[in-house]
Amino acid sequence: MNITDQDQTYVYFITTEGKGNTPIKIGVSANPESRLKELQTGNPFKLKIIKTVPCLTKCAAFSLESCLHGMTRVTNKRMTGEWFKIYQPLDTLIGMSLKRMSANRANVVGNEEYLEIVDRRLKAKRKRRKDKRASKQA
Repeated sequence: MNITDQDQTYVYFITTEGKGNTPIKIGVSANPESRLKELQTGNPFKLKIIKTVPCLTKCAAFSLESCLHGMTRVTNKRMTGEWFKIYQPLDTLIGMSLKRMSANRANVVGNEEYLEIVDRRLKAKRKRRKDKRASKQA
């Protein structure tokens, strides 16, 4: 499927410039730069886009956003609205959300890479557990 920039809808991650674990806004926009400017107007802190995930359809973008919001409610901390404290790498969170999606997963650009990141992390976690059990038995 050929897609132009005009057709794409993005899931974006916007945060404040600062050190440490700053709040992150997760949202959907056809133009994340324009959305950043809108959000900046009412925010006293300098905002920046830290990641965008292109999606082939609006439906896929909203589906991914919904999964991300659900995942962050469980594994992280929802602050207010669509602002979250996120304590894990974004690529992992995106991959975990994609695993929960079914119909629209193929419409998220780069979905295979995100899923591979999660699979690698899960394999490493299983190996650490196995090694830990083996060391306890030795």
